[in-house]
Amino acid sequence: MDADYTLEANFGPGGGSPPTITTGSATNITQTSATLNGTLTGLGSASTVTVSFQYGTSPNTYTHETSTQQMSSTGAFAIQASGLSAGITYYYRAKAVGDGTDTGDELSFNTQSAPPGAPVVSAGLWANGFTTATLAGYLNSLGSSGFASLFFDWGLTTGYGNTVAADPPALSSPAYFFADLTGLTPGTTYHFQARAVGNGVGPTGHSDDVEFTTQGDPWLAGWAHRVQITIDETKIDCDLEHFPVMVHSSADCGTNAADMSVIFAEVGANSKRIAVTNAGATTQQYVEVEKWDDASTEAILWVSRSGWSVSGSTNTAMYLYYDNAQSDNTGYVGDVGSTPARNVWDTGFAAVYHMADNPDASNVKDSTGNNNQGGKKASGQPAGVTSPDGNAQQFDGADDYINCGNGSSLDLTGNFTLMMFFKPDATIDSSISSPIHPLRKELAFNWRFVHASDEAPYKGKLDLYSWSNQGAYFTTARNTWTAGQWYCAMFVGDGATGKAYVNGQLDNTRESLPYPYLEDYPSNLYVGSFSGIAAFDGAISEVQISTVARSTAWVKASYCTLIDDLMAFGSPQG
Repeated sequence: MDADYTLEANFGPGGGSPPTITTGSATNITQTSATLNGTLTGLGSASTVTVSFQYGTSPNTYTHETSTQQMSSTGAFAIQASGLSAGITYYYRAKAVGDGTDTGDELSFNTQSAPPGAPVVSAGLWANGFTTATLAGYLNSLGSSGFASLFFDWGLTTGYGNTVAADPPALSSPAYFFADLTGLTPGTTYHFQARAVGNGVGPTGHSDDVEFTTQGDPWLAGWAHRVQITIDETKIDCDLEHFPVMVHSSADCGTNAADMSVIFAEVGANSKRIAVTNAGATTQQYVEVEKWDDASTEAILWVSRSGWSVSGSTNTAMYLYYDNAQSDNTGYVGDVGSTPARNVWDTGFAAVYHMADNPDASNVKDSTGNNNQGGKKASGQPAGVTSPDGNAQQFDGADDYINCGNGSSLDLTGNFTLMMFFKPDATIDSSISSPIHPLRKELAFNWRFVHASDEAPYKGKLDLYSWSNQGAYFTTARNTWTAGQWYCAMFVGDGATGKAYVNGQLDNTRESLPYPYLEDYPSNLYVGSFSGIAAFDGAISEVQISTVARSTAWVKASYCTLIDDLMAFGSPQG
């Protein structure tokens, strides 16, 4: 501890005692680095103390600080200072932070001088962007060499760790040289130095360290807080246009189990005080709020818009902004059925049901603009419950159903895609003897689990047929659906081939599918059972019907987004 007992803060907020520390001599001194040594002589009242060194080129003026170490007992420690300049005197002192702060005596050392005849170089930043930078150097003198090979050392710290050859790679007279860096992280601080190697083998001269920060993604004007969301390109097999992604925000969400409760701490129940933009731009996405429960810190948002693409070759990044000082962002964020929410869904969707009670326990809403609203058998029949993707309806296996009407958009006589996310309460397999029809539009199409004894090869399989194609058997290969387990079934017909998917993977293919396979018949669409007949026993949390044949990549991504396995959350910013 200093002779004059220098304490930057005598006591912590709880009145504890500060740590004590001494500064030791520097060792392993080179042209550009040195090992700084110290001793933590006392922890004070803290159980853990953070130690480091402050240093600079003038007495009592410390413009730099080393990395830190955590210590839970007294003793010696050493930390390297790198990125130093040759032939310079440096002044340094040890620092300890616990329940208060203590600094040791100031000591000094001289870095080694450049070897006799070494080239002399300087460096500076020529340009930088969000993920790129152009480094510049100048060969001031060749020293005793006939030419100099030129490099830049760069990295996140003054230890660098990366080297790139300059352009030009060598010079025989004073001139500028450059190097381009790519793949950098936006809003991140980097360090670099220029290096000239005389005659390609030495002696070597280094520039001073240069620090720069890449440009960060632009902020949506006026918003105070945001978090970056990154969609994993390994889950996207090709670019997907206007694909609706589900953003699940909670205390444990995304592929990295992130805690996003900070969003609810900021906006509370004000679900419209959010915004979503593309990374690198301030173009807002449309957002449908399926669920917003600030008490349990959980939200289910669906995000997309026309002209937006999720990349199959590189990660797709976007930002979720949240700011309670904002007015409700009703131009871009809305509840199910609102104009901004409908913009999430492309025109290929005929109906989308998230299976939430909406606006009351007697109804469910269609998310699209086709207004194929669902009416339950009665209030609470089926009962609204929660599910992995937000909401579900619990069907009793007796006579619960949802009647979704006979809108013209439900004509599936062309290409089609049907999707259902469901959980049976009783195992469905080849032993079933009663009909189960979780989705049916009488005579037009029927999505059923095969049960009849004269259809033994297909029993337990999920089959899609119409009145005129009952014997076509467009089925899954799977014939066992275990009680209590969630499944995502998607059937796609493209006019020639039928493909059945289970949990995002191709399960079976029906070649030479009759066309048109499904029919246009003026009957109502029922979910859960057919007007109380052939009832499904279990929960259904999502039904999506499209009049286009969705791609295999679309199917895979749809499953990944439903089970919250598509994206990761970054740290909150702002």
